[in-house]
Amino acid sequence: MKRTSWRAVALACAATLTAAGCADKSPWGLGTNVPAAVATAEGIGFSVLAENYTADLNYIGPTGGDSVSVGLAVAGVRQGNVVIDVTDSLGTLLWQQLVTADTAVGQTYLHGRPPYHLRMEFLGFTGVLSIGVGVKAP
Repeated sequence: MKRTSWRAVALACAATLTAAGCADKSPWGLGTNVPAAVATAEGIGFSVLAENYTADLNYIGPTGGDSVSVGLAVAGVRQGNVVIDVTDSLGTLLWQQLVTADTAVGQTYLHGRPPYHLRMEFLGFTGVLSIGVGVKAP
């Protein structure tokens, strides 16, 4: 079941980036500023097509496991930035990324105590961001 959930998160992220690559033809268009997010006991998936987007977002999950993996893809950055933090239940900062340009981070493994927290602070960000945080499979 964990594999299915992580695959669903990866598929959602890929679909968002594909739609963003076709932004001129997409019915959503770049800059809808409506995040698509899901947080479960097994993971967090988040995507947004942003234009001058400012928000401070917090999600809780996964709630189990002593390690998680993080995957991030950012494309079409035109302005602004995003600070992304992953912390554990003790508030220990496990991972931080400042996004100011297109970037990709594939399966970074983190060790901590659940539940894990994902915080993203967007400041005037224009671009497409997709991130997944999931329980690392044994």
